Amino acid sequence: RTTLESIRGVASIMGERDLTTAVFVSDPSHMLRVLRMASDAGVTGYGSPTTSSPVERDPVARIDAVVHELGALAVYLLDGGPPER
Repeated sequence: RTTLESIRGVASIMGERDLTTAVFVSDPSHMLRVLRMASDAGVTGYGSPTTSSPVERDPVARIDAVVHELGALAVYLLDGGPPER
């Protein structure tokens, strides 16, 4: 349901298979948070921002997405911390 839940799930599955590296595909504005969460979960992540996001074609939506992501990253860093391993 959330990025953090997804990262925790992926990290768990990867850990069971002794995998440590993954490529994450998401909106450009979301990539920083995804890669930070992946790193905190012990996954070496490489970002591949999508070039077809409708958000990126709309300047107002892009600004909204960046503001949302900065806020979500701040909440994660202050409250969520690294995912459980």
